[in-house]
Amino acid sequence: METTSFGFAASLLFVGVPTIFLIGLFVSTSDGEKSSFYSDTSKGRLSPEPKK
Repeated sequence: METTSFGFAASLLFVGVPTIFLIGLFVSTSDGEKSSFYSDTSKGRLSPEPKK
């Protein structure tokens, strides 16, 4: 089956753009895998006041 260069470019962009976007989001987070959902010390806490 023959493919055109347009099809190859479209497939590459279809995979590459979301991958680069997600890697950029991961790198831009300061905590890495830790998020505010699991940690009360991060911004965006689930409760308005921290537990004492």
